[in-house]
Amino acid sequence: MSSSLEVHGREFQPNGDLDTASTEQEPRQDEPDEPLRGNSPEVRGPSRQRKWSDEEVEAMEKTLMEFISLRKVPGKMPCQLCIQTSPAALGNRT
Repeated sequence: MSSSLEVHGREFQPNGDLDTASTEQEPRQDEPDEPLRGNSPEVRGPSRQRKWSDEEVEAMEKTLMEFISLRKVPGKMPCQLCIQTSPAALGNRT
């Protein structure tokens, strides 16, 4: 009776030898053969950074100054509130 131990897809025999026949793994069914199109760099163009206007900076500081002074990253809710408070200045920001 042969007892073996499987670790990370490889089967180890009791004498310490590695069974190389069991190192080949079948492809996983949950992994797609092709990368997703949305994650592919050729689908998306390069992003362009745009300098913040004075109006955008003022809108951000007006709503988020507490976070700025505490050097703390605001959560989603304060960020959404900031955009809703100044839609004219921040409506085109992502």
